[in-house]
Amino acid sequence: VLAMSGKSKFLSIQDLLLLAFARAFMRETGTSSVILDIESFGRKNYEEELQNTIGWFTAIFPLVFTLREGESNLDYCYRSLEDIRQASGFPQYYGVMTAYDIRWREPVQADILFHYLGSFRGRSDGLAFTPLDETFSLQKKFDGLRRYLLEINSVCLAEELSYEVTYDATMIAKEWIQQLTSKFESALEEILNFFERTGSFLTAADFQLKGFSQKQFVKMIEKNNDVEEILPLLPAQLQVLNHVLQSPGNGMQFLTWSLSENIDESALKKACQSIVQKYPIFRTTFWWRGVPHPVQIIHQAAQLFFEKVMLADFRESTLLVEQERIQKEAEGSFRVTDLPLTKFYLLQSDTGEVRLIWGYMKTLIDNWSWSLVMDEILFLYELFSKGEPVSYIENKVFTDFIKSIGKYSGNQEEQFWSQTFSGFDWKKDLREEVLAKREAEDSYIAGTEVLSFTVEEEKQIRDFCNTENILLSTLFQMGYAYALSRDGEGMVYAVLMTGRDTAIPQIDTGVGNFTNIIPVRVTLNRKQTIAANMKMLQEKLIALHEHQLAPIELITAATGIPLRYFAYLLKERVFVYSSAPQSDISRGNQSSMLSEFTNDLYFRIPKRLYVFPDNELKIELRYDRGQYTEETMATFLSYYHKCVLGIVSGEEFCWDIDMKWRVQHGTDGI
Repeated sequence: VLAMSGKSKFLSIQDLLLLAFARAFMRETGTSSVILDIESFGRKNYEEELQNTIGWFTAIFPLVFTLREGESNLDYCYRSLEDIRQASGFPQYYGVMTAYDIRWREPVQADILFHYLGSFRGRSDGLAFTPLDETFSLQKKFDGLRRYLLEINSVCLAEELSYEVTYDATMIAKEWIQQLTSKFESALEEILNFFERTGSFLTAADFQLKGFSQKQFVKMIEKNNDVEEILPLLPAQLQVLNHVLQSPGNGMQFLTWSLSENIDESALKKACQSIVQKYPIFRTTFWWRGVPHPVQIIHQAAQLFFEKVMLADFRESTLLVEQERIQKEAEGSFRVTDLPLTKFYLLQSDTGEVRLIWGYMKTLIDNWSWSLVMDEILFLYELFSKGEPVSYIENKVFTDFIKSIGKYSGNQEEQFWSQTFSGFDWKKDLREEVLAKREAEDSYIAGTEVLSFTVEEEKQIRDFCNTENILLSTLFQMGYAYALSRDGEGMVYAVLMTGRDTAIPQIDTGVGNFTNIIPVRVTLNRKQTIAANMKMLQEKLIALHEHQLAPIELITAATGIPLRYFAYLLKERVFVYSSAPQSDISRGNQSSMLSEFTNDLYFRIPKRLYVFPDNELKIELRYDRGQYTEETMATFLSYYHKCVLGIVSGEEFCWDIDMKWRVQHGTDGI
């Protein structure tokens, strides 16, 4: 029993004992069900934080076991384990309900108590304290009478598992107890043999997977037998996963580092492997076939993919051919269900030049994350190359972040979005034929328009924000709303939220895709000044942070607006305020420099507006030249620039919209 429970953090000694005792009791009594009161520690055996916390978490709750005719060991064990996990996940709730909810004033009455006291460290010669082999205390009612006809107490002392059965001798014969214990031990051996053969100890309840049957769950983990955690997908992850599955050959992002010539290959490989082990997202795969909803599976370990390539030289034509080969090969072997989903390629020329190409699945990390990863790889590389000791603690910030998303559902969330879009006519904002045209277009030719502010303009903008107590991102979003507004009264666009301002400890150190894109409705009041309208927008944006991880499906259901409309916003009207920290590499603080050689605009988004506030303030419009002309994009960017400066200078021109320009380049046209 001890050896079997040690093979998985999810399979406890209590699980094994409960499965065996319930089956033995039903067989001995010839019944098909039994109710046991379980005395629980109130803490799951794999939650280290609670395992090492002192306090009284104990709870007693009833659990019904059933034995079905002709049922196999597989079905009995998995079905019963799932019941155990579901019940033991919230043991205190039963006591609370019986105490405070009138509907539970007559709780289920069990005649049998099962209690596993836990494992105590073993004895050894010279210890000042050793446990005594004493009888366990009996559960009694307040009047001093025995509460149960039968009690089973078990404990592990000095690596030895023992159990004791106490019973009411006036109602139960000693011989019957002896027969029961004999069958208990036989059933325990039978169940141990079963788990030894199957090697699987997990159920859907271990991971609180809603809607999963045990059959679906078992099929999912057949090829994932090293599971550390299974989690739902964040909204942005789900969107990217859908994009990757629907667009074969477009699943990975590639970055290229130019490194110093005297590279220590062994140290670099160790640094990359350390990153894979430290951050669970690099040990993650995705499962979507035959399940109620896609999930991400975090594996206990992942083998590093690190390939060295020798080239004659680093001429542009040579590099281009090799980069295309690497990208084609990586995309060809890419499967969202298989590790690894991150790959490293070390390119070296005969002349001593070195490049490191890093490829990863697009849904794994956001821009904030790869900035952190790049710095850490080079930091660890320096330590490994010098032979200095390296230690790290697994960073589970992103895992904790995913577990916190449960609040983004329910009536309050739906009510917020319903009120936000109350009275909004989406058909007036965007005609049906425009939607149909956009959905039919499948081309993609990358294009970029960049506009930088002068030193004087940047100073004027920053001084304005400080004086008016307005965030820089609010100013640029107000300018975006003015530039897109057809009637000068408001519009709807989408904004990329970083997700980094939630109350998760050390969230700025987490690595994963924390982002989400949500719609923003801007209503412009002509009777108020531009500054007053901007402050109203800022209050709205601050309120949106409490709802920034809402799935687009929830917003659609709450507002009654078709998903097609919001899908259009997420592709065509996205505003991105790039607040990700710059890495030491990109700032030039390391000997190694970074450049990005792919230009697929991440998801092949038709149009996105980026604002880069660090260093020199600039705006960048990335678009699909197959859908938009360079002239139209340059004209719009110039008009947006004019709107921002107009707000800062206090001009009221934004109320008097240039209708000629609107007719030619209206919202539908850009």
